[in-house]
Amino acid sequence: MLIKHAQILYDPIADKIASGNFGSVYRGYFTKENGEKIRAAIKVCHQEAGEKDDGGKAVAAKEAMMHEARLMAEYKFENVITFFGLACDHSPIVLVMEYCPGDSLENHLLADRGDTVIERVLYCYEAARGMRYLHIQGCIHSDFASRNCLISAEGIIKIADFGLSKFVDELNPQTAKLKIPIRWMAPECFGRKAQIIQKSDVWAYGVLIYEVFNKGGMPWPGDKDFKAMAKRIRHGNFFVGFVFYIAF
Repeated sequence: MLIKHAQILYDPIADKIASGNFGSVYRGYFTKENGEKIRAAIKVCHQEAGEKDDGGKAVAAKEAMMHEARLMAEYKFENVITFFGLACDHSPIVLVMEYCPGDSLENHLLADRGDTVIERVLYCYEAARGMRYLHIQGCIHSDFASRNCLISAEGIIKIADFGLSKFVDELNPQTAKLKIPIRWMAPECFGRKAQIIQKSDVWAYGVLIYEVFNKGGMPWPGDKDFKAMAKRIRHGNFFVGFVFYIAF
């Protein structure tokens, strides 16, 4: 859905939530066609392609934002973030999405607010529902983790951040350039014939369960020997340096 910059309102200083390689996210407002103003998350492209010679970074940023918008426009489901529209009537390119005031699941878990086992199981269940829906739609998320699950005002888990996602029919598994954080990568993501498939998301979901029941902690915390980690994953040797903080 194409919208206009005039429908978007945010303070670029006070409303900033986060920043990534290709864009920054702000909390703000979006005015619908009927005049209704709602809270929204505003993702703004860092640079507009063609502004300067930066080794292709501006072009990559623009392409990444357009790709993410195209994917998000396909999805309408309770456990997937809602996409309101793309503003490209002038630079910078802006994506407008549902705003989730509950923060990311990762930050919620790290805050250790005393969630019960039932609540943690519910987080996993809702994340699984979102993943199942995406897979039915033919999507491979490619970066499934607690940091990319947001919590709505109603406490519902919403899968977000489709920057690395692809449709199954547009992916060449033999030549895919993998950018997934290594701790969430499945065995098939390594090696000369590395591939990423929907089952790779299922593997990452298993790591998300680990996060949920370990207070947001990730596997092998503090370990920076990525080659060793990759070898453990490929050979199924998960208990070397594996830390458990079971949240019971």
